[in-house]
Amino acid sequence: MKLLLENWREYLNENTKLVSDAFSNTPADYIVASVNQRNPGPDSAGSTFASPMSVEELISANWEPYDHTDIQSPAVGFKAPISGQLGIVDIGQLPDNQTVRFQPAHGGKVTVKDEGSPKFGQQLAEVVTNIPAGNREVEHTTLILGPSQEDKTILRVWTFFPGDPTPKFPDITMDDVRNKFKTQDETVIAAVSDAAKMGYTFVKHAEDIK
Repeated sequence: MKLLLENWREYLNENTKLVSDAFSNTPADYIVASVNQRNPGPDSAGSTFASPMSVEELISANWEPYDHTDIQSPAVGFKAPISGQLGIVDIGQLPDNQTVRFQPAHGGKVTVKDEGSPKFGQQLAEVVTNIPAGNREVEHTTLILGPSQEDKTILRVWTFFPGDPTPKFPDITMDDVRNKFKTQDETVIAAVSDAAKMGYTFVKHAEDIK
């Protein structure tokens, strides 16, 4: 029993050091901005913690390795029992006739990156709707580490969020959406069934859909 206990302590210490070092390797302003984004409040966005977390509390959380299919090399995943509210849900959880809004992804800052694609450089489209809080509660937070751009031999924090990782959004652009609905509007109002037919599997939460 003593040997097992010592092995477990060593295992925890290794994880704690790996996570702590990754936070140390990450610019402080990025960490602060990311924590503010996840804490409930005026600066929050996407998935949020159930209650405010400090940087120190986040670093010292009980992180354990998380082998999830949507965490792909060179990324390294961890999870900890930090509860929160999802900012995204599986489209299958929503009624087909629920109203959704197609809009430029991440405020129009995300475009098709594949230089070989005829859609290269076009704005990607995301789909949002109002999702009741009771359908968005989760009991764990995911932490994703990855190589630093400056030094590929060290790990830094890439992101963290309540809930599980989700698959990459399909390369559906705002041009695709506007062509389908025969409009040139900045955003497009439709239904969950329309989003599903276009290939979306997840929908983001938004308070107001107009």
